[in-house]
Amino acid sequence: MSKKSIPIKQLCQAIDYRKKDFYDKIDHDTYKLEPWLAMRWASSVGSKVFNVVAHHLLLTNDFVNVHFNVLSKHIKLQWLLLTITGGKTSRYHEWIPPGKRGKKNKLKEFVYTKNPSWNEEELELFFTVNTKKELEEYVNSFGLTPKQTKELFGKS
Repeated sequence: MSKKSIPIKQLCQAIDYRKKDFYDKIDHDTYKLEPWLAMRWASSVGSKVFNVVAHHLLLTNDFVNVHFNVLSKHIKLQWLLLTITGGKTSRYHEWIPPGKRGKKNKLKEFVYTKNPSWNEEELELFFTVNTKKELEEYVNSFGLTPKQTKELFGKS
């Protein structure tokens, strides 16, 4: 039997009122918490007051979205982080679909295949600390042809 998602209205209300014990009270045989969806809902509120919109968006981004993939196996912790975003008052939450994914970054994929034990943060750090020239030297150390290197760097 497949588990149902928690009803959105109930989920958003629990986040709004910072109900930390909500996760413990869920019937886990029937319902499952989907942190990514909860984060999407929590981050957007329908309000004309900029501070209210900014509050939900910034807190969700700063506390819940940071290291989201690293914490993916810690659902209760993700729930507790979501409750930080609540303003202790009911809000109308809007669904904002995620943006369209762009083309895959061939260079990042190449580096990841050479270092499969790296997590997302380590991969990003690698690209942050290395210059373009250093990245080219790294790629060339694997014996790629000039044409293959150009393809990785998006050069025609």
